Amino acid sequence: VVASAIRALGLLGRGLRKDFCMHMPTLLPVFMDNYRNKNRGVVHAVDFALDSMHLRCYIITEVLEIVSEFANSKVPAARTKMFAYMERAVMQTAPKSLRKVSKQLCLMLLKGIDDKTPDARDAALQTTGALLHVLEEDDLSEIMENPKMDKFKAKRIRSYAAELAGEAP
Repeated sequence: VVASAIRALGLLGRGLRKDFCMHMPTLLPVFMDNYRNKNRGVVHAVDFALDSMHLRCYIITEVLEIVSEFANSKVPAARTKMFAYMERAVMQTAPKSLRKVSKQLCLMLLKGIDDKTPDARDAALQTTGALLHVLEEDDLSEIMENPKMDKFKAKRIRSYAAELAGEAP
């Protein structure tokens, strides 16, 4: 029932577009909270709903504060799914919009890159690679030149960005 309701809200958002955007500050935390659910159907429904509404009802820069709260979730699977969603959203968002919030994104991604859980850390590295692919390395200097960033992680980020660009790493 929960999965069907979430999927229906995603379709409603897709259909109503900007008329549905006023409900996003209320719905987004509920959707993100369902990433903690162990039921795969619910998690897939959340992915579908968020992907359906992104760019139609909102762009990631408008809801970054809400999403970044879930980077500190106690559930590793929720953090992993949130970073996977961020990767998809970053790939669809215009670079001009991302540049406006690059500092906030960098702070959130730095927390994820230092995560103790390997899956969440890998998802954060992939999100950072996607951001590097969309933006330039100068825009991500806070991450790439951070003293906490070791060479191995920086190499993985660059190789993922190169992979997205269709280049050999």
